[in-house]
Amino acid sequence: MVQAQNLKLVQLYQTAIRGSKDQNRAFEQLLAGNMGLLGLLVKKTYRKKEQISFDELMQCARVGLYNAAENYDPSKGINFCTYAYKVIRHKLNAEVCDSALLYISDHYRKKGCEPYEKDEMPDLRTYDVDFGKFNHA
Repeated sequence: MVQAQNLKLVQLYQTAIRGSKDQNRAFEQLLAGNMGLLGLLVKKTYRKKEQISFDELMQCARVGLYNAAENYDPSKGINFCTYAYKVIRHKLNAEVCDSALLYISDHYRKKGCEPYEKDEMPDLRTYDVDFGKFNHA
């Protein structure tokens, strides 16, 4: 989509009353015009080994586009596509990191190391570098 069209739709979206039909219509047009950008970013992010589906990533990209439309400031001199690209990419990477399993290599498994659950992660600030162990004091 052309920068002028994006800018017009974002301004219409930002000035419309929240939740109104005009705002929803502007976002739908913005979404339709930028589906290529969303598809490109989702294809780069999606890996079949991940436990997150393509549809979930596409929905996450839509949320990123929504955040970009909400927070875009044209007075900063950045193109909307550039801004949206970075916001969507950040949102997708955060989603993948949140859903990723901790991978433990076979080398460490043989030593008896098992992955931590999120709630069981040790506080790395208590790690004693000199002795190579955690201080539980």
